Amino acid sequence: MRSFRSIVVTSVAAIALLGLLPIGAQARGHVAGPAQPRTVHSSRVHRAPDYGLQLFRATNFSRHRFGLRPLARNLAASRAAARHSLAMARAGRLFHSSTMRPYLSGVGRWTSWGENIGMTSGSVADLERAFMASSVHRTHILSRAFRHVAVGAIVYRNRLWVTLVFYG
Repeated sequence: MRSFRSIVVTSVAAIALLGLLPIGAQARGHVAGPAQPRTVHSSRVHRAPDYGLQLFRATNFSRHRFGLRPLARNLAASRAAARHSLAMARAGRLFHSSTMRPYLSGVGRWTSWGENIGMTSGSVADLERAFMASSVHRTHILSRAFRHVAVGAIVYRNRLWVTLVFYG
């Protein structure tokens, strides 16, 4: 890794090239999903950031910049995507899903799908820029064939781990 703020975004081939270091065994983060728990600090209540929602909005903003219609967010599939992100964080490496069943069972008719995975110690905006700089990830974000997306994001030891599953 180049620096603490560096971004790692990968496809299957890049995983082997980057040789990511293992992070550890157990997750001590939070799953960013539709229902965020409140954390009480002294007399103030704070809401944890919803990184999944932020990434969903960033993805649709990228599509908007290219004149494409926005994707719909599948919340049930996003929970499955968050579980995949947690599995990557616990393993300390990026890897693609072995099956689309958790994401696409029960969603109705679909003919195509794609998956973006990533990890950053930076921001959601940094990660979206890295996705758009990668031809494979950019193709998924800008595909006219996709109408829906599942977005799972978790924070583990100050790193954001994400899984996006596009389908249409």
